[in-house]
Amino acid sequence: MAAFFINKKLFVMYRIILLLTFLSILTVGCLDTDFEDPNSVFLLTSSFGEEDFELERGDDEIQIVSVRYVIDNIQLVEVNENEEFASDPRYVSLATQGVGGPTQLGAGEIFGGSYTGVSYNLALAPDNGTVNDDLLIERDDQGNVIARNSAVIVVLYNSELYTITTNDTPELLYSFDRNINMPEKLGSLEVNLAAEWQEWFLNEERDEILKPNNSQDREKIIENFKRFFTAQTITTGEM
Repeated sequence: MAAFFINKKLFVMYRIILLLTFLSILTVGCLDTDFEDPNSVFLLTSSFGEEDFELERGDDEIQIVSVRYVIDNIQLVEVNENEEFASDPRYVSLATQGVGGPTQLGAGEIFGGSYTGVSYNLALAPDNGTVNDDLLIERDDQGNVIARNSAVIVVLYNSELYTITTNDTPELLYSFDRNINMPEKLGSLEVNLAAEWQEWFLNEERDEILKPNNSQDREKIIENFKRFFTAQTITTGEM
């Protein structure tokens, strides 16, 4: 089991090491060196996949405000044996206001192989103080935890604010558009899970907006949320 961490500076250091290693190879040619090539690395992020945060169908209009959720048991799916990272619940917050760029979920070393996707479990928000979110961790007037959720979606529907929560904890899999073959050394695989939020709120015919104030539609919205993320990839050293 590989370690998994969420440290932007450390990942940047990995990329600097990769660059310096490549430069050293170009500079010294066939000269012997005592430096060991760095292991390949994996970076996982998430972001909204749509730049337009409003959706209209007929007289209905919906606007995404934020989505917050907790994930655990991240795996990089490999043809022979998945690379599993140590259990470490991650709080993910994607918002349309005030935050730019992908949200980092973590990074770690990988052993190389043929990778087909990423997976993780939705997890209940831990009540150990690491997550401070009133919608993921619901409390009574005395501050006692009365409910824990795994995800919450906040939207404006016809100018009214709605929240959609779930305590489901399924394993979710997002496949790449191809098998990605990575070396054990001197490579990097960056995966961004792009949230296709408009698909969460469209019916199967895509001609009507699912209503967040309707219980059946809310269940369908949650199911769509689990499905509609697109795994976008960038690689260095792909074989």
